[in-house]
Amino acid sequence: MTMPGPIGNKAGIITKPYGLQGGVNLILDPGIGKIIKRGIPLFISIDGQRVPFFIEEVEMVTQNHCIVKFEFINDVEEARKVTNCDVFLDPVLQNTYPSDMDTSLKDLIGYTAIDSKLGHIGTISEYIPQDFNPIFLIDHRGEEKMIPAQEPMIDRIDFPSRTVFFRLPDGLIDL
Repeated sequence: MTMPGPIGNKAGIITKPYGLQGGVNLILDPGIGKIIKRGIPLFISIDGQRVPFFIEEVEMVTQNHCIVKFEFINDVEEARKVTNCDVFLDPVLQNTYPSDMDTSLKDLIGYTAIDSKLGHIGTISEYIPQDFNPIFLIDHRGEEKMIPAQEPMIDRIDFPSRTVFFRLPDGLIDL
């Protein structure tokens, strides 16, 4: 997987502050509106450095314009400091964003499972959505293995290659 540029693709530009609580108007590059959501980091280019800020709140105005409240930007003065700054996607997460935000973990059935240490694990055969411990069932060499379907275990998802990359604790696959 190759990433265009050193810190991901450009997502848009901050045009002006919004309100008194640190919100900003963000004009988005085409297609980016589908992936902007609460909790993801965006990198704001400040003085030549790309600084990560997590989205606390987002309100889509149109498909290419949203109002965003970033973590640590809490008043209009701080929002003015980032006005006219370019915003970039996180390169680590860039290919994990689905083209359609309705994608859920259930949609990963049939994807190849790869662990960072073990390599190829198998194919995701089922998703069981339990409230506090959702799990994937993975066909591993003819045996069914249960893997927690939780963010700390999932390193990234490559949608074009239909592959989920895991970072599993040692010994989990042997249980």
